[in-house]
Amino acid sequence: MCGMTDRNEGGKKERKTGPNNQKVPGRPLTGPVNSTVNFYCVYCNELFVDPPSEPWIRCWECKQWAHEGETDYEGIGNFVCDDCR
Repeated sequence: MCGMTDRNEGGKKERKTGPNNQKVPGRPLTGPVNSTVNFYCVYCNELFVDPPSEPWIRCWECKQWAHEGETDYEGIGNFVCDDCR
């Protein structure tokens, strides 16, 4: 099963099962697992479904989600989407 990828402040990868299960150091989860909030890719506007068929990544600035494969993120530092650059 594919997970979601994000970087913590130290630059290490964290695996996630979905936007609602985001692990933030020193903070509780952002919402319940069965939340009615929908997440869409900022590049193709595709709806996130659980389990995801491919890795998703969260923008460090706007906190929106995207398919990792649609970004130019190379795995170094924090991901920032095109809209926030």
